[in-house]
Amino acid sequence: MSVRSVCEQGFHTYLAEQHRSSMKSALSKGIFAGAISSGLLALANHYGNLDISWYYVASPFALITASSVAHQAIGESSQDLEHKEAFDAVCGKYAKDDEEEDGE
Repeated sequence: MSVRSVCEQGFHTYLAEQHRSSMKSALSKGIFAGAISSGLLALANHYGNLDISWYYVASPFALITASSVAHQAIGESSQDLEHKEAFDAVCGKYAKDDEEEDGE
């Protein structure tokens, strides 16, 4: 997608895309960290003969993934002002170019 098309779609579309991107990133990080944690717990359970049930071994995966997504969802709008400034800085150039073309 080109920069001009993003500017033409407007700030709300740009902001929604930024939120979607940050949520995907939080989900990926949560899945990765949860898988590592559950894997380490499974290894400790196996080699340490801890006799932990399988659902307790899987619980760090679910808890870490859910908490990562929840953390992102709660703080999702904290960077909206920065996104607005970036959008205005980039798209403001296109608006000036369009005004100059209309004036000629």
